[in-house]
Amino acid sequence: MKKFRKIRWDRVGLIVGIIIVLVAFFVYRGIDKKEKKSYSKAVDSKPIVKEEKYIVALDPGHGGYDPGSSSEDGILEKDLTLDIALKVGKLLEKENVKVVYTRTSDKVSWVDDNVEDLYTRCKIVNEKNADVFISIHMNFIEEMQDEVYGSEVWYSSSNPGGKKFATVMEKALKEGNYTESRGIRDDADSPVYIFYGSKMPTILIETGFISNKKDMSVINSKKGQEKIAGAIKEGILNYLKTK
Repeated sequence: MKKFRKIRWDRVGLIVGIIIVLVAFFVYRGIDKKEKKSYSKAVDSKPIVKEEKYIVALDPGHGGYDPGSSSEDGILEKDLTLDIALKVGKLLEKENVKVVYTRTSDKVSWVDDNVEDLYTRCKIVNEKNADVFISIHMNFIEEMQDEVYGSEVWYSSSNPGGKKFATVMEKALKEGNYTESRGIRDDADSPVYIFYGSKMPTILIETGFISNKKDMSVINSKKGQEKIAGAIKEGILNYLKTK
């Protein structure tokens, strides 16, 4: 009888010991999970630091009261520059670039005055602290319209970074292969206000000659504008990579 009771209590003690160990284990696991969950929640609640975006300012030349040049069949420069600028902007936004426009329609915020016009465009991009400023235009010539065509990129030696930006952009336009490149041009002989009123590297792109039928076959087509916009986008991104 005594032997039987001794064996029974030994078993009971063993079982109780096992139960105590298991309870302690699961309690510890529960606390550990709560702590991990709490820590994870605290980490997840921290703000995600996003990579800083570049800001690119696009200026569709002319607009509103100012039609710019016109083609032989009456197509206005101000409409073409807007079409191309908006296409460039969409491509840049896909590359995580913030885009600022001086205008997004034919309605302009400034009065019918050329000086006020240029001053306001520069003021817009300066206030937005843009990293680069690109003004988009078309060229025009009265004589030899069939012979003269191609793109040009203008800069000013007084604008820091302007020449390097123009050089990179000219290369991208040439590789875009939608027209001939006429190279880069310094505004020394024909000063352009935006180079002096802007605080960032600034260029002016003459995408082609509105007076030339060959250039206009590209500039005035959706496919051609997309090709031009793609080349300008590449020029901007390539320059930003050097900053």
